[in-house]
Amino acid sequence: MTLAYVTHPMMAHEVGSGVDLYERHEVVRDLYRQVTDWTGIDVERLLREGPEAELAAVAPVCQALLSLAVHDVLASLGIRPQVLAGMSLGNVVGACMAGAIDRRELFVYLAETSAPQQMLPRVPGREAFPDGDGRGGEASTVIMLAIPFDRDPAEYALEAGGGALHLVSDMGPADPGLTLRRVCFGGLRSDVDKYLAQLPQDQQPFAVTDVPLTPHSPLRQAYVDEVIDPLLAGMTFSDPERPVVSCLDRTTLTTGEEVRTLLRENHLRAASLPLISDGLERHGVSAYFVVGPSIAGRYAKQHTESKKAGEIPMIPVENLEQLQAAIEALYELNVDLGVAA
Repeated sequence: MTLAYVTHPMMAHEVGSGVDLYERHEVVRDLYRQVTDWTGIDVERLLREGPEAELAAVAPVCQALLSLAVHDVLASLGIRPQVLAGMSLGNVVGACMAGAIDRRELFVYLAETSAPQQMLPRVPGREAFPDGDGRGGEASTVIMLAIPFDRDPAEYALEAGGGALHLVSDMGPADPGLTLRRVCFGGLRSDVDKYLAQLPQDQQPFAVTDVPLTPHSPLRQAYVDEVIDPLLAGMTFSDPERPVVSCLDRTTLTTGEEVRTLLRENHLRAASLPLISDGLERHGVSAYFVVGPSIAGRYAKQHTESKKAGEIPMIPVENLEQLQAAIEALYELNVDLGVAA
């Protein structure tokens, strides 16, 4: 049976995440110390201990670190995946797990690019970020809502927003009957507010989040040209040792150059959970671990329920308790650890 790791950390890392693994496993403490040396971020902040406002700026570093820490604990037990995938930042972390990105280079990259990634709940009075999309630093906004399932989400966003809204992520079905699709749209705050003002009350978004730069959209083009491209030019990329499923299109990354392109295009194009699911099926995955922090992982079905429903079992691994349960699940699902290793 084929085991995959899926990393999906976006907006899921809580204060104190990773402390139990850090206290129990030397391999985790070693990794945290390395990342402190590479980035200058102290261990307390990496463990998400401190005021939330200060932690938001380093969230991508913390999320990637916890995912790799879980990976290393599993590897120390002889458990490794045959396929890797991830959503947004998780796709990049998956490529690192596959050996395509040097860990030091990844964390230096994340430390230097974290500020535009921070996503904060909207509060009254905050109309701008220091590094906005333009228009004098106007903040961007990302909203999560449900749209008709049979509509193309990218086309729906552009049509609904008069060309000012962009699909940020497609989260797949929002209901068992496949009538609604859960998506994230983004744009400049004034444009998003104009769209929200004309929505009926029963169609209002589940969440409204402010962000300096709209993720996964062409609104980041200038930022990519001026900041990301010079950083990528100084990084080394290797061919992945294991296949990496893309969240941006229906491809599997097999070369270092494809991974380099992923890091660039990840800022400009929408991420898609359905594309990940398609990729896992394409590679014959029998079960997958959601490695590290994940909202999806916290609400996962029991793997036995997923198997009965004909779905690929999803097993969250974020803390010590889940780690033990995941190991037990491998045996219950007859995953051959000799092959996985």
